Amino acid sequence: MDDINVGPVCPHLHDTPSAPYVCLPLMAKGDILGLLHLKTCSTRQRRQAEIADLKQMALTLSEYLSLSIANVKLSESLSMQSCRCGRPGRR
Repeated sequence: MDDINVGPVCPHLHDTPSAPYVCLPLMAKGDILGLLHLKTCSTRQRRQAEIADLKQMALTLSEYLSLSIANVKLSESLSMQSCRCGRPGRR
């Protein structure tokens, strides 16, 4: 959201934002894992270049977070499967 006075406000926000912000879904392999919400510290309008930098940083961060969360979930799943399959007396 470049201009807080124009456009819809994300429904997860309880108060009207006082500065530009970015909301991005965290997705991996078609699964929604969460939501990344970043906002600027300044209440004054920021330069377009700074907002563009925030958007790019948010995109990069959301990609890394999505992959990291997906990897942790996969690791947990594999760990649980190995515990079930490794019990004595099971074939």
